[in-house]
Amino acid sequence: MNWDVRLVSTDFDGTIFDQHADAPVAAEFQDLIAEFQADGGVWVINTGRDQASLLEELARCRVRVMPDFLVVVEREIFRREHGKFCPHIEWNSLCSRRHADLARNLADEFPAIVSWIRAHTSASVFADDYSPLAVVASTNEEMDAIDARLADLATVRPEVTWMRNDVYARLCHSDYSKGTALLEIQRLLGLTPEVVFTVGDHLNDLSMLAPEVAGYFAVPKNAVTPVIEHVEKLEGRVSEYSFGRAVANELARLRCG
Repeated sequence: MNWDVRLVSTDFDGTIFDQHADAPVAAEFQDLIAEFQADGGVWVINTGRDQASLLEELARCRVRVMPDFLVVVEREIFRREHGKFCPHIEWNSLCSRRHADLARNLADEFPAIVSWIRAHTSASVFADDYSPLAVVASTNEEMDAIDARLADLATVRPEVTWMRNDVYARLCHSDYSKGTALLEIQRLLGLTPEVVFTVGDHLNDLSMLAPEVAGYFAVPKNAVTPVIEHVEKLEGRVSEYSFGRAVANELARLRCG
């Protein structure tokens, strides 16, 4: 290969997708990732969106390159085969069972948590197919307060994690994240973190912006401050550019020679 890496994992919203741009997924990123794939590289979109939402947005933006893998809702894995995205059945099935077990084990604790959130915030609280407890706050400050309340639960329940992106968050099993899903893809491909590049912009990307998951990692200029600080502490790259231009620029640095 003509690259220092063999696998690239990108977040979607806020990383390669800029909803306010005329071309939401930058052409220079698409050109470079197509070149990377043509040289045998593997591209993963690693997102908090569900599969339908992601694929609809890719079609709407007329993205001309397709990822080799999807990680959706921060944990489910799909592999592109013959133009279709097929589920990694073993991983996804176990993931679903463990989340169902988590929901049952915590059922007695949810009423008090929901009551606290409704008493102290104006956030919307609900359950969906992906979490027994999901929240949409009205402000980041409001979500900060909810974060602090949920941290108490995670302290006594190590299997619990709180997956947050901006004012959206959901309770999940701590064994399943963007990072652990990416490690599973590496296992499937026989790769090691040393040849992996990851890039993301928000709190739910932290699990893949780590040396145990990737040998190279970066954030765009528009990333939230805690994520920038995290990457700086680990001596990763903070781009001078935003969104897809940032990803293209950082990937170009990883060309051999």
